[in-house]
Amino acid sequence: MKNKRSLCLILIAAVALAVIAFGAGQHLGAGHLSPDSDEDNFAFPWTKAHQTTVRKKLDTFDRADIHLDNTDITLQDGDGFAMVYRGPKGTCPTLTVTDGKLTAKAAKTAVGAHQDAELTLTIPRGRAELKTLTLAADNGDITVEPAQTFRTLTLESQNGDIDLDACDGTTLKATTSNGDIDLESTAFTTAELTADNGDISAAPADSLARYTISAKTDTGDIDIGEREYNAGTIRVGSGDKTITAHTNTGDIDIEND
Repeated sequence: MKNKRSLCLILIAAVALAVIAFGAGQHLGAGHLSPDSDEDNFAFPWTKAHQTTVRKKLDTFDRADIHLDNTDITLQDGDGFAMVYRGPKGTCPTLTVTDGKLTAKAAKTAVGAHQDAELTLTIPRGRAELKTLTLAADNGDITVEPAQTFRTLTLESQNGDIDLDACDGTTLKATTSNGDIDLESTAFTTAELTADNGDISAAPADSLARYTISAKTDTGDIDIGEREYNAGTIRVGSGDKTITAHTNTGDIDIEND
């Protein structure tokens, strides 16, 4: 009888602990698939409770100088000039347009590293040439995907990838310390691509015959058109446009799709 009583007490205690644990999980927020996320990302309610989304229309601009920490930056085309920021509450930067130039001022509360911050800038489709745009992220990816023409486009990331799709212009400078650079259907008169630790891939919208290509990698392979090269420095072509690609520890692939 004594053993049965002890067993019952143990079972009751176990059930009580399970109920307490379940209640605590509901109160604090057990991990779940976020229903309002664009992707099925595993998230915690207490994390999402400190996230915010800020949407704002912007005045017309044809120049930009954006420098942000720990934030992914995307430039895309749309119906008008606008911004969307997703990140921790109190970290949304202040974006201002003065004399046609867009700048960003980091929030005072955005001190230290924080994750999952994204800034999306939208510009109208079919707009005339944009002048000088600089997008820089100390820790974050940079994506440019509008069908736009840029006079000078500068993209910089310390730790992140750089991706461009369907854009053209006069001068492109893309630099990342730790990340890959990927260009799809782009056509710049001069393109300087530097990835200290990462791969470089470029697929120009026009023929490679129009380009003079200089490529250098210390430890990776180089593919240009149908030809393959070992690590080192090479120069190919004699076109009026130039592509310069340099990586310390990565591969270089330049070819038409």
